[in-house]
Amino acid sequence: MRNTNPALGQAYALDRQGRLAEAIAAYQNLLAAEPRNSDALHLLGVAMARSGRAAEGVRAISAAVELQPDNPSIQANLGNVLNELGRHAEAVDHFARALRLKPDMVAAAHAQGRTLLLLGRVDEALQALTTADRLAPGNSNIRSDLGVALQRLGRSQEALRQLTSATDLNPAHVEALQNRAQVEIALGQLPAALSSLDRALNIQPRSAALYAARGDVLSDLGRTSEALESYDRALALQPADAHTLRHRGRTLMTLQRLDEALSAFDAAIRQREDEADSHFQRGVVLARLDRHADALASFDRALQLNPGAGSILNNRAIALAELDRPEDAAAGFNAALAANPTNAEALENAANTARVLQRYEEAAQLFERALALQPGNPKLRLSRGLLWLTLGDYERGWPLHEARLEVAQLRPTQAPSLPSVDAMGETLVYAEQGLGDTLQFCRYVPMLEARGVQVTFAVQPALQLLIRSLSASVKIVPYDQPLPALGNRVPLLSLPMLFETRVQNIPAPVPYLSARDEDRAGWREKLQSLPGLKVGIAWQGNLDTEKQGGFRGRSFALSELAPLAALPNVTLISLQKGAGAQQSADFRDRVLQLTDPDYMGAEEMLETAALIQELDLVVTSDTVTAHLAGALGVPVWVALSTSADWRWLTEREDTPWYPNMRLFRQRSRGEWGPVFERMAAELVGRHGRTS
Repeated sequence: MRNTNPALGQAYALDRQGRLAEAIAAYQNLLAAEPRNSDALHLLGVAMARSGRAAEGVRAISAAVELQPDNPSIQANLGNVLNELGRHAEAVDHFARALRLKPDMVAAAHAQGRTLLLLGRVDEALQALTTADRLAPGNSNIRSDLGVALQRLGRSQEALRQLTSATDLNPAHVEALQNRAQVEIALGQLPAALSSLDRALNIQPRSAALYAARGDVLSDLGRTSEALESYDRALALQPADAHTLRHRGRTLMTLQRLDEALSAFDAAIRQREDEADSHFQRGVVLARLDRHADALASFDRALQLNPGAGSILNNRAIALAELDRPEDAAAGFNAALAANPTNAEALENAANTARVLQRYEEAAQLFERALALQPGNPKLRLSRGLLWLTLGDYERGWPLHEARLEVAQLRPTQAPSLPSVDAMGETLVYAEQGLGDTLQFCRYVPMLEARGVQVTFAVQPALQLLIRSLSASVKIVPYDQPLPALGNRVPLLSLPMLFETRVQNIPAPVPYLSARDEDRAGWREKLQSLPGLKVGIAWQGNLDTEKQGGFRGRSFALSELAPLAALPNVTLISLQKGAGAQQSADFRDRVLQLTDPDYMGAEEMLETAALIQELDLVVTSDTVTAHLAGALGVPVWVALSTSADWRWLTEREDTPWYPNMRLFRQRSRGEWGPVFERMAAELVGRHGRTS
């Protein structure tokens, strides 16, 4: 400043002391007398900007520029104040003018570089910052911004060198430490990034942004509890930050604290309703809470904000599938694949949905596309194998079915070994899935014995007594106890593959299980007094299993059996256990409950088996009861949904697994009435009026 005017000197002195209101008044008094005093206009504009009056400041400094267009300081300060107003493109022009007037003006070169970064003109920003760094090689601020520019150009290693230099020049430079952490994150150097953020927090312990960034790094490191603590500290300092709220919600999801996660996403949405990711994450947590209709609404809102996002489309289609809207789900997965044709998860979901809709050729093509992307994915291989099995191609299906052992929820407690049948010697065979699977596939154990294999068979405790009827020489042990360390360990459902089972050679010598004679005699006596045909019924399978797409809708309500209940001379006897058994309370006049529906121990299983063997017929959904009746050789009719399990093949009304079994399939999805009307007609046709 050319301090030749005493009044200007006094105003400037007030300005330097931070007494901005008095300084502004003094500048304005001077300008009232000397309206073309460019120095007063310039300093007035800067003071106004510092006091929060940037728009007025621009007018004053612009007037000074008109009077002194060749003054580089005035040009640079006009650029600085324009930046405060977000007018970055205009600001860049004034920094350029300042540099043309004074090429070694460090502040102008630095400000020009930072502003070009704001405009996304990164190559130009790098050039300007390189010039500033050459002019002031010891300036940590310039070195830090130079690192940011290099990082945005994808030159991460160079960026890290510049940012490390900045923090060496000024170890207390918080912004440089934060920028350095971001580059270290991009390079996968998470422990180093955490160290940089911790250094920054030691200097600036009340920075919400630093705590939020620290939470992100800890989350990526899998240290979720510590991440949550960092997010909480960030929110204590800045409660309304939508980013932190959203990331806190993700961490709570990882910790399975779903209700709290939902609250966090709701809070994030209150702060930023237009943030698509918050709505998307809210939908994800609602889906995990089995609130699929609400999840769908959240995904719809996310798509409004981010149309065509593949991940949102995929999750939206999953919600539709969970709501038992497979046609809509299929269209949704197709939309997700249109957005991203190489989305393996969407391909898998689309394939499984096509299988549910019985579009088998389409499902096969989708599985092949998914497997081409992820050939080692065990879930994909398992799903592809199940499709082959559904279609009766056991030669290709069984080997892929082995992928079930790699899927987490099916992993056995002991690693399997699969020698050829003739080379097994002493072998542990262990049940691995549900009761029905054990009942269906235990038929292979005597086949092993016939090959000279000494078998120890580990089964569910509830089946331990019944399975003893399979063979007198097989050692039966409960599978929830420590298992013997035998040389060979074979999962039960691997035996069909080892025996090279095909549809044409399925071993089906029923019965291969039986109840005790004394138990059967007791039931025979009890049932003699009951009129007509004695028909056992079971209608509800495992509820957890039926949450899975391939099993959804396989059970029916007891009320659907009304056509059978209306037949004269038919006595319906409940065989239902556990879930759904309470429905029989509403039909006590038509359904007898002769066993304890809440107990499923080994003795009760034997009792149920004895009861079934004295019945004329069993009618059931696809439950353990179907396999029990099938293994006992009792006539059994199974009601199947349109998307029946793989073991029932397609379209057939019989099954090669059980010659004593009939299959009654839905013709329209979800419609059970016609199924039981056909059953009732069959009974009348076979037994006249069932008299």
